[in-house]
Amino acid sequence: MRQLLISRAARPHAVVGVNVAEREVEVLKRARENFVRKRREMAEQMIPSGAAAAHFAPNFAALQIAIEALDRAIRMKGRYRRTMHPPHLSRRRCRAPRLSRPMLWMWISIQPDSPSRTDARPKASVVPVLSRLRSRRVAMRRRSFLAGAATLGAVLPSLAQTGGGAMRRIGVLANNPPSAPLAAPFYAAFYAGLNERGWVEGRNLLIEGRYAAGRMERFAELAAELVALDVEVIVVLSGAQATQAAKRATSKIPIVFAGVGDPIASNFVASLARPGRNLTGVSNQLGDLVEKTVDLLRAFVPNLERVGLIWQPANSGSAQSQKDLDAAAPRLGLSVVSLELATPQDVERVFATVRETRPQVLIIHPTPVVSRVYKEIAAFAIAERLPTITGYSAYVREGLLMSYGPDLASIWRLAAHYTDQLLRGAKAADLPVQQPTRFELVLNLRTARAIGKEPPDTLLARADEVIE
Repeated sequence: MRQLLISRAARPHAVVGVNVAEREVEVLKRARENFVRKRREMAEQMIPSGAAAAHFAPNFAALQIAIEALDRAIRMKGRYRRTMHPPHLSRRRCRAPRLSRPMLWMWISIQPDSPSRTDARPKASVVPVLSRLRSRRVAMRRRSFLAGAATLGAVLPSLAQTGGGAMRRIGVLANNPPSAPLAAPFYAAFYAGLNERGWVEGRNLLIEGRYAAGRMERFAELAAELVALDVEVIVVLSGAQATQAAKRATSKIPIVFAGVGDPIASNFVASLARPGRNLTGVSNQLGDLVEKTVDLLRAFVPNLERVGLIWQPANSGSAQSQKDLDAAAPRLGLSVVSLELATPQDVERVFATVRETRPQVLIIHPTPVVSRVYKEIAAFAIAERLPTITGYSAYVREGLLMSYGPDLASIWRLAAHYTDQLLRGAKAADLPVQQPTRFELVLNLRTARAIGKEPPDTLLARADEVIE
């Protein structure tokens, strides 16, 4: 185990109670600002795609967890109190020496499982505290899969307050929080996009995040919370279902969507050039990729005639893509087996239908429901030796065969640019909806071999990333 002690002096101590007084809240805010700066620096270093993103994601997630912990302590305004004693230390050994001056302690314990594991979520409590003369002291203790933990630095920089003008407030509505390793590279791109336009969280920008964690029914409640907070812009980083919830919650606050399949068919905008309402953003064009998707699947199944489609009826983007596939199927010589996945509990029924109808391949829409069961789908497809394709590359790293779709990191970065324009006075109705210009093909070679389908050399040459 590696340990990083962030303090001015002395040795780490394991434990500790927390008692943050009102007059100390300002110091915690300054500490939070330093962590936000660290996260911004990391976002600038990250390459938000491929192996490099997977390498940095746990670091980024750890920083986000630390920031969220500081936020909680600040909100509690002195009422946050907790005592912990690690199992390997007795209470007597947990006593810390007296200090000659106040100091902020943060102890971060780092224990990666292995250099190759980047898929696990960080699991630890992060507890900030200010220690005073002859009083309790701190530690912020956490374990994660930090590869390159030196990014955090060994010593917390100066706590000087950073200037930056009036504080503005935006809301973020998404499925996964920034601390989720799968989402961390894309949040890094979003923060980097804000930084490019001069917006720095904690200095001149406050971000209110609300995350459904796969529970789609919560989108309406979370969107209403953001409206009640009177944010200036709502940024939706979770597709059509979350965008629909935000649209229903407000007709006044500007909304930026990132990755909606067909915003016109979903009735979010009147046209791409002139949205005409309080919504604008970036389309993901997944509905326009039907023929390309079928072409990629035929590289593994040349005599493809029967495809299974896992989709979500309540998601307008998924529903539109399902209609597009049904319309194109006769022309492409295909029959489509509809596999509706409305809730995570439906996954076993979907598996039973696949065994009964025997499609030759599976197309999986990257919906919020799928985000909760994609590992089960990947394991099932491998067991049934079925080629799979989706529009979200992160699922391919977890066992699906391949993905083809827009570069999500660039879409989230564009969402940050829209946010900048709206904060500077632009009207959502006047900002044209943009479409992605870069698409990526990701292929999992391990999965291909597991299902007995060796990809042709031409496909390997076309892939932007091959996972071996």
